Amino acid sequence: MTASIRALALLAAIAGATPAMAEISLLAPRDELLVAAYNQDLDGVRAQLLGGASANRADTEGRTALMYASVAGNAEIVRVLLDRGAWAEMRDRFGNTALMLAADRGRIDAAELLLARGAKVDADNRQGVTPLMQAAASGWVEMVRLLLKRGADPSRQDYSGFSALDWAERSNQRRTAEVLRRTAPR
Repeated sequence: MTASIRALALLAAIAGATPAMAEISLLAPRDELLVAAYNQDLDGVRAQLLGGASANRADTEGRTALMYASVAGNAEIVRVLLDRGAWAEMRDRFGNTALMLAADRGRIDAAELLLARGAKVDADNRQGVTPLMQAAASGWVEMVRLLLKRGADPSRQDYSGFSALDWAERSNQRRTAEVLRRTAPR
């Protein structure tokens, strides 16, 4: 698949995304490293990093190459960026981290790498929404299980008072709601 087709596929996925994910810019970034990550061009990412580009460069919205790779679920680019010093806890202007974006799209491999490299499982964005809430609302059962296994707090609430279970129920995600109900203290 060519880079332009991959970019169009990513745009299509983003256009149909949940509200938290809709915050990713529909316009490709101008920075060469960000363009390579956005287009899922592993060789381009490597070339930019070898050429001296910082793994923590961000676009005008605060989105990094790691965020673009995470939302696409490209575990190899995520690994390369983390190996070159990309910070897993960097936030975009909405307060989202790479893990939040991976959780919102159900990108298990990317999430596992991010968690293994220090991403905070219960980090929250500017609305108090955590990766678990995003995964629950999007219906990603395996992501919910992964986050719970890694210590995500199912009783935590966003700034409006909604828990991950509330997010799942409000989004009519019965399967993720059931997983969360089974974790509730008795």
